Amino acid sequence: MKNKGLFFLAIVLTIVIFDGIFSFASRTLEFDYTSLSPISTLLYSLAGFFGCRYFNFPTGIIAGFIAGLADSTIGWSISTAIEPMLPFEQPVYTTSMIASVIIVISMEGAFFGLIGSVIAHL
Repeated sequence: MKNKGLFFLAIVLTIVIFDGIFSFASRTLEFDYTSLSPISTLLYSLAGFFGCRYFNFPTGIIAGFIAGLADSTIGWSISTAIEPMLPFEQPVYTTSMIASVIIVISMEGAFFGLIGSVIAHL
């Protein structure tokens, strides 16, 4: 894949599909949706790995960031709409809470994108 735009779109679609399928599975099969967070971490790392492998080191970090951003915006919206099984009551979301989640998860994505990039760079 030589087009970064398509690569980033593939990352967003992967995250959105993951969130949709597993939110529905969690609701249907009644398992804790939060138990899947290690898979999100793996997806951020894989985005970084392939971003570095196909393009360059900084693209891997950006790819992880985009994965986290997609997860904390579109993915979170889809998951919230599907209402997966969660071990706690959902709070009333404030603007500052939503902004904080987006920032933290996007930075987490960038961090694990960095880890994936380092592994690809070895």
